[in-house]
Amino acid sequence: MRLNLDCVRDILLCIEDNTGYRQLASFVDIDRMESASTALGVSPPKIWPYQQALMEKYSNQEIMYHFQYCINADMIETDGRFGTHQFLVHDLTPKGHETISNLRSPTVFEKTKEIASEIGVHSLSGICDIAGSVVTNIIKAHLNI
Repeated sequence: MRLNLDCVRDILLCIEDNTGYRQLASFVDIDRMESASTALGVSPPKIWPYQQALMEKYSNQEIMYHFQYCINADMIETDGRFGTHQFLVHDLTPKGHETISNLRSPTVFEKTKEIASEIGVHSLSGICDIAGSVVTNIIKAHLNI
């Protein structure tokens, strides 16, 4: 699957908005949940509104792929899977906070995607570098440097 920067950004924003000190967020792999719940004869876990909002934009497979990608990229602090189908998230890591700080502004995000597309950069680290440069240039322009 190709990296979808919009999905990564939306996941990071979602986690930032829905976690806090002693406040975990829960994300459910719907596909695994359905098969596990049926096999075990138990009720499925609750799908929280923040995950439902993501599911209006992306498929479960796309959300889970990018969620796992963010974990592997050290952007999300989690204990891993809870059971076979649920992730409990503590917060963003410092790297996750820095990434979303640079990609939060729609103007910076769109400019970053535009530059990445023009020069053929598709890796998350490359996109983060571009976003940092876009922010730096905006600061310099604002300060007339």
